[in-house]
Amino acid sequence: MDMKDTVKLAVSVDRLIVESRLRDVSLIAQSDRSDRVRTVAAIISRLRAGAYLLGCGPYCCGVLLLTVDEVVLSSNEYVLPCCGLAG
Repeated sequence: MDMKDTVKLAVSVDRLIVESRLRDVSLIAQSDRSDRVRTVAAIISRLRAGAYLLGCGPYCCGVLLLTVDEVVLSSNEYVLPCCGLAG
């Protein structure tokens, strides 16, 4: 694959990524906020006592129980493998 084809492919991948994120945001915006808040509240109410990390980003979304005394936060290169999302 020459550089022109590589760039063309990269542009297509970028477009797909952006479209995917926009669909995610659209689905969230179309849902009822009170339903979302009720769901989050139900999840929070079931958590045991402890320290948690809330992943609210596009790549690591969820509630992670922190089970160590020291937590290191870093760039995506470090966080993604921890979230099981590394390539």
